[in-house]
Amino acid sequence: MTEQILLWMILLLCVSVFIHGFFKLSRLVQFPFLTAAAFLAYLFPQLYAAVYHQQFPEAAVAKTLLMTILCLLAAFLGYTTNRKPATLGYSWRFNYRRLIYGCILLTLVGAYFFYKVSVLAPTFDDGRLWSGPITIYVFFGQLLIVGVVLALILHISRPSWITLSISLLGLLFYLHRGIMVGRRTALAEFFLMAGLAAYLKYRWVPPRILVFIILVSGALWINAIGDYRSELTQNERLSAPILSIDYIGNMKQAFTNAPDINNAVYAIDAVDRDFSLNFGLGLYDTIIFRYVPGQLIGYDVKKGLQSQFELDYDLSYNFHTGTTSTGMGWAFQTFWYFGVLWFFIIGLLMSRWFLAATRGGIVAAMILILTYYQSLAAFSFGPAGFFLRLIFLCFSLFPVLLFAKLPENAIQRFSRAPEIAGSQKI
Repeated sequence: MTEQILLWMILLLCVSVFIHGFFKLSRLVQFPFLTAAAFLAYLFPQLYAAVYHQQFPEAAVAKTLLMTILCLLAAFLGYTTNRKPATLGYSWRFNYRRLIYGCILLTLVGAYFFYKVSVLAPTFDDGRLWSGPITIYVFFGQLLIVGVVLALILHISRPSWITLSISLLGLLFYLHRGIMVGRRTALAEFFLMAGLAAYLKYRWVPPRILVFIILVSGALWINAIGDYRSELTQNERLSAPILSIDYIGNMKQAFTNAPDINNAVYAIDAVDRDFSLNFGLGLYDTIIFRYVPGQLIGYDVKKGLQSQFELDYDLSYNFHTGTTSTGMGWAFQTFWYFGVLWFFIIGLLMSRWFLAATRGGIVAAMILILTYYQSLAAFSFGPAGFFLRLIFLCFSLFPVLLFAKLPENAIQRFSRAPEIAGSQKI
């Protein structure tokens, strides 16, 4: 009975935030509304399956549901209680030409490696973890979205054919990856980039009914992505997989199968039983795994840099490749129920960047767009992706911004050169 009450509390919380968003158009592009929508589309069906169709150790599901409520509340409170915009880069002035040069370099390098990933990705469709050269290609392929977002922000600030061409080139790459390869991350980032750019420039938001249709269609498509990819490999025409998939059937199945939530339940129960917290070592290990190249320093050295912390799961349970322990499970492993702090920080940062971006902050607008998908995916895949993206921006976006930044005492000296202000209205 407790589990059912907690489950419907989660539904009430998400639906309340969802409905609240429809009362004001500007809320439809903000973090709380989109988080509630994504949660209802992907994780709530699995939570329902865990409560009504799965068998777990006593009280294990209740702990997971309680952690879920706390994480949602932390994220929403972090966003709504903030009243201050981010100040990073707001007073900076940039050499416009240097920004364009950096934009072209990031886009071309990123596009090349983005293409290389597309070539190698089908060889890993057997469920194996990506390893070897493809991990390096993925790392450098991320430069594409940084270059595209930089071009997009520059274009809506000061339109030119160069920034328009770069933006369209990058967006076409993402459309191809999302539609022709069936990668939901690419398609989601595409819609977020386009939607946020339209809002920041024109304060335009799609009509409420269109937003609702897009979200419902997205929920059906996300839960049918496995069938979509399978059909793509078997049919040459794009219309074949789109028309042949049983979208309603896949959605119904999502309410009876809970692969990711299963992992979260066992992880949370194991941590709570033994109090085997990793105190953030999971994030540290992920940083080493993603950003330290084993091909250069040796895999033994790379492995030695990691903490080697492993959670002691129930031996009768197998953690399936391709699934996650969700953001709730990930956060619980770090600091027990206090792991909700990760979500509070994400909500707080997204609020500060959104406020700064809507007040004309160019740097804040770039960071907002580049981290939006990771913030929404924090509940599904864990907060690590959000903080990894921030680290990546330190090595990709900020070197370009610092290269183009004009020192305060040099602004007059470069006054004849084309400039763009960090607080310029967009």
